[in-house]
Amino acid sequence: MPLFTTELNRLADSIGAADLTIRLHTAAPTDANPTNGRTTTGGGAYTAGATLAASDITNASDGDIQNSALIDFGTATANVGRVTHYSAYRGSNPVAYGTVPETVISSGDRFQINTLQILGAST
Repeated sequence: MPLFTTELNRLADSIGAADLTIRLHTAAPTDANPTNGRTTTGGGAYTAGATLAASDITNASDGDIQNSALIDFGTATANVGRVTHYSAYRGSNPVAYGTVPETVISSGDRFQINTLQILGAST
């Protein structure tokens, strides 16, 4: 059953109420396997992901939240490969995942995301 927009916004705002760790993936994460393809599992680059401060997350609109500040992963310390997805974690708990523009990241490359839609429910 779909949620009303008001409830979806409330859910999304609760996700954006704390700092999030954004992690990159070379394959699609799923509910059953949220670490699938995570770049931290092979290569060592971006081990902790990038932190997105709660103060840099917008309030929900139509169930979506997004960043209002650049997400900077820094310089890769190893070849990452073809990045296609992200996951958002609050502490050790995955709260959302989705796609990023497909990008090949090699050792020495810097990766940044200007705008990332973080949905209130996993997509």
